Amino acid sequence: MTTLLTFGVEFEMAVVDGFESGREFHTDTRIINFSKLPSDEKGIISEMEGKSYWGLSGPRGYEEPYVRVARHMAATLRAAGFESSVNKDGSKSWDFTSDLSIEDPPENEASRVRYTWVGIELRSPPMYFTPESLQAVTDVLKLLKRTYCINTNGSTGLHVHVGDGQKGWHFHTLRKLFAFLWAFEYQLNTLFPPSRVDGEYTKTMRSSALYVREFRRDKSRRPTPMEGLIALLKCNSWSRLHRYFMPGTIRVNPDAMDRNGSVNPKPTVEWRHHEGTMDEMQTCMWIKTTVGMMEFLGNVEPKLFSDLLSVVEFERWEKLGDRRDAQREKEMGPILAEGEFTVIDLLRTVGLYEPAKYYKERGLYKMVKRSHRGHDPVSYSWFYSLRDSKSDSSLADNPGNGSSLCASTSLERVGIVDEGRPDDIDDGAVDKFLARGLDAQDAGS
Repeated sequence: MTTLLTFGVEFEMAVVDGFESGREFHTDTRIINFSKLPSDEKGIISEMEGKSYWGLSGPRGYEEPYVRVARHMAATLRAAGFESSVNKDGSKSWDFTSDLSIEDPPENEASRVRYTWVGIELRSPPMYFTPESLQAVTDVLKLLKRTYCINTNGSTGLHVHVGDGQKGWHFHTLRKLFAFLWAFEYQLNTLFPPSRVDGEYTKTMRSSALYVREFRRDKSRRPTPMEGLIALLKCNSWSRLHRYFMPGTIRVNPDAMDRNGSVNPKPTVEWRHHEGTMDEMQTCMWIKTTVGMMEFLGNVEPKLFSDLLSVVEFERWEKLGDRRDAQREKEMGPILAEGEFTVIDLLRTVGLYEPAKYYKERGLYKMVKRSHRGHDPVSYSWFYSLRDSKSDSSLADNPGNGSSLCASTSLERVGIVDEGRPDDIDDGAVDKFLARGLDAQDAGS
């Protein structure tokens, strides 16, 4: 029996740890005073004895607030039965650490309360892709939102690591991953707010890869999607693939390479596309999507994969952000990713029926290419009420979803029937699209 894939999640968040002013107007009952620890404080304190957490270097004096908040949050998880720690890199527990890249959200001018914040990153332990693991993610997020005042904003992200146990990924699988990301970059971008596209830490392959920059320098134009795809597939070594095509939307540790069966410390592919969130449904759906895509790439037949990649032949134009995109769309219609072959079609084609249904009902973003880089202030939000809203409902609170907690490919592997498959799924999405495209070409010739 083939082993299950593994995953881990990193959550970036800003946590309220006090007041600048207006304490008397604060009515939220969640914890803001971190001077006292929950009941299992002894475990956290003994774990930190003799270690230099208080001496961590960093600007703006974040050391003390970070440690105080992280220690409290770890104790809360421990009290609920989750192994948790502070600043243990590569930990097998839910590990809290600092993140100085996280910014405070803008103040609400209408509010009489001004808070102080600390940037926290939570790293899950590596887990097998099972319903129980997804339930653990759901339970942790619900507990933290109930207990603390947490904000995610344009400076935060949700990162998912996907691995094949301790084995590492074969070079040919990683090359297929890069080809997949090149071919369907625009489709995947429509899952996320425009502020996540070509951001400081999420540079896209088609705009920022070294291959693209050198091509533009030498030929004074962008490579066509097919030119780039062919060049990528000709890479016959990991070093060349990494040098010329590594995007900012994923991160592949050299230890993710399959090295003759050796055990690697962190053999994962890190997916960095997603905006910051503490919503359990959004988180679990993105985990299912990333794990499902890696599973597809590891098992797909060469003919099917070639047919899928050939979809790029039908890209008539790309958005360039040069103020002519609206005119191009008027003349040539929407880009492929927003018209004839969307990310919904892509997810259905690779067998991810539940994510396809979820994102179709949620809606997609329209790509906006901008010359300006940086965080979109509109994306900042203060949320998470004391009571979970309908949008925050847990997968466990919806029994109808219980049999489809994992992507269909893994469900077959563990013997669970995928009852969540919608009736309108079209298994032949690529074949029918290619047939439409070829017919259109024939008609125009």
